[in-house]
Amino acid sequence: MLIKIIKPGILNKITLLIILLFTSPLITCSQVKDCSFAYYNAMNLYNEGKVDTTFNLLSSCINGDQLFRKTSISTRVDIYRLCALSALLLDKPDDAQLNIRRLLKFRPYYKNDFAKDDLSEFRRIVTEFIVQPKLVMGINYFMDFPEVNVEKSLTAHTEPYTPEITSFSESGWGLLLENSFSKNIYAGIGLNMLYLDIMYDGAPLPFQQEFTYPIPIRYIESPVYAGYKLRIDKKIIPYFQIGLIGRYPLDYEVKRLKSEEYGEYYLVENYGNLAVFFDNYDRLDLSLGSGIKYSFKKTCLDFSIICFPLHINKNSIEEFNNINEIPPTESFAHADEIILLDLKRRLRIEFGYKYYFSFKAY
Repeated sequence: MLIKIIKPGILNKITLLIILLFTSPLITCSQVKDCSFAYYNAMNLYNEGKVDTTFNLLSSCINGDQLFRKTSISTRVDIYRLCALSALLLDKPDDAQLNIRRLLKFRPYYKNDFAKDDLSEFRRIVTEFIVQPKLVMGINYFMDFPEVNVEKSLTAHTEPYTPEITSFSESGWGLLLENSFSKNIYAGIGLNMLYLDIMYDGAPLPFQQEFTYPIPIRYIESPVYAGYKLRIDKKIIPYFQIGLIGRYPLDYEVKRLKSEEYGEYYLVENYGNLAVFFDNYDRLDLSLGSGIKYSFKKTCLDFSIICFPLHINKNSIEEFNNINEIPPTESFAHADEIILLDLKRRLRIEFGYKYYFSFKAY
């Protein structure tokens, strides 16, 4: 009944103290602040051939959450290693694998630097594990290669002109967070800033031969994706990736307005007013791609090519052939010019730098 009342963490600490009192009579309770002292005692016991006592002492230390959390990572690794070696000598392969798995979480490249007294069975188990990054954070820069065409242009000005997109560019940067679910499969989320800049030559304004409108549009992007690594445990890792990208346009240098009947549009205010509609739904995209990671010990460089295969048309101003056909109650009807742009995002080239925060052995 008393054992049930005592919390497991306190019980493990009491067990550890009892073992230490029998193995090192000079120790006092105030000296047990972490598991360092237990490890050095266990090492002496292991060298004396008292493997069973070594295993029990280290197991109690590992299960004592409060003490073990206060122990440095390097000492934890030493404890996992010695506990695994003791377990193998006691013919406890499951306990050995468990502690080796824990060791590899902090020392993912341990197989490249075995200790001299590591048992051959210990080395075999370490080598059989495949260690992969578990939690990854990174930063990326990307360039898009869209197609932008003028579907329709409406104006009240009578001067003849040819509507034309003279230049456009789209690029951005962002942050990402990835988590692995197996040695091959991972998923991630991101937060990007996307910059779309279009230059449009429109209808001549009074006293001018032509007028160029800059159309700067900014988006917050939120990509969600999953990937599959085609090769693992190598420096060069190819992969496939699929995901969805949500976009939210910002009010930056152009106003984002909405018509109840014809949807969202942008109002560019300069010497003249230009209302810009998009023929495609730009808030959501399906992304398909592949890439290559060049991995270092704690970081990697990432290069990927992503395509956007789906383009969804939306209700717009296609039904109008003349600006006078637009109901005067619509706010965009009073703009100097109204254009309908066909924007199709085709391809994205992305460069990334990622940092491995944690690892997991499979």
